[in-house]
Amino acid sequence: MRIFNKAEECSGCSACQGVCPKEAIAMKPDERGFLYPVIDEEKCVDCGKCKSVCEFNDNYDKSSLLEKPKVYAVKHKDNSVRAKSRSGGMFAACADYILNSKNGVVYGCGFDESLDVVHMRIDSYEDIKSLQGSKYVQSDMGDCFKMAKKDLDDGKYVVFSGTPCQTAGFRSYIGDYIYKDNLIVCDLICHSIPTPKLYKDYRDFIENKYNSRIIRFDFRDKSCGWNSHMESYELENGEKIISKYYTELYHMGTAIRPSCSVCKFTNTKRPSDITLGDFWGIDKVVENFDDNRGVSSVMLNTQKGVDLFDKIKDDLYFEEVSLDQAMQPRLKSSTDMSTQMDRFWRDYQNHGFEYILKQYTGYGGYKTKIKRKILKRLGRW
Repeated sequence: MRIFNKAEECSGCSACQGVCPKEAIAMKPDERGFLYPVIDEEKCVDCGKCKSVCEFNDNYDKSSLLEKPKVYAVKHKDNSVRAKSRSGGMFAACADYILNSKNGVVYGCGFDESLDVVHMRIDSYEDIKSLQGSKYVQSDMGDCFKMAKKDLDDGKYVVFSGTPCQTAGFRSYIGDYIYKDNLIVCDLICHSIPTPKLYKDYRDFIENKYNSRIIRFDFRDKSCGWNSHMESYELENGEKIISKYYTELYHMGTAIRPSCSVCKFTNTKRPSDITLGDFWGIDKVVENFDDNRGVSSVMLNTQKGVDLFDKIKDDLYFEEVSLDQAMQPRLKSSTDMSTQMDRFWRDYQNHGFEYILKQYTGYGGYKTKIKRKILKRLGRW
């Protein structure tokens, strides 16, 4: 059984793994660190479910979508919530309603104990901080599809969030459950997905350089302002480092998943009830709405999305805008692969991560861009 023919035809959503009745599929990393389904031919019975569940194609299900989404610029009224969120706090408001008002559960992207980026389930609002903030790396879905389906079987209210390829895969996996009133699916305006290998090697490099374990990683540190794009990491020895090197490697487009260059979902027909993102250019659309603390772009794609917004809008400052006013590049076209990609990976495989860092970002050079701040010593956080 072959699920796909070329690497760019697989987004790594893991729906095929979840649907296999013989558990014959495992998600395993390739030489660049991206997860792909690998079939155990001895277990496989050629039922074809793995191929039929795949939604990474131009014909993904759009049946529940409104003719045109309703679009808003949104800020959470609680600035402490917004400070922990990457944009305006809309996701936190959705999660708050489902967790506290409906006694439900939320699935999203967070850090495990090793700071690896994984999809996880939370059932308490106190844990929402685990899912807030950007994660510029592809998350490992684990068993979240199966867990979320069981929660729906048990009658729980569920929010499932992820990149559009992940939510499309999830919707296909659960089938008619997408029409249930107790399920809300949220996707993100996604720039692209870098390999987990890049993120892990970067962490290892930092820990070796400073001889201290990273205890917290922030892909976009909002203390630098919403409009900045600086990552930060806190070390066990009490230091906090602010940098742009991982961000630079990511934005080069040399380490993104091949499927991102042919993404099926970079349009306004989203595989979700609600689409969330940063509202870049808000200052040109709604006067005096941007305070550099974050504004969410919110697209309500289905009636369920509209109904949920009506229930949480008292917690939000919001302005309705046109779809054209909220348009972002990744709602129009896929991310371009870098012309340096082949050379980048040859250099990576032949010389290692530190060489990549110096060769492609200028790390350690005269004009180094890293900004190091020793905030407090251990025990004084």
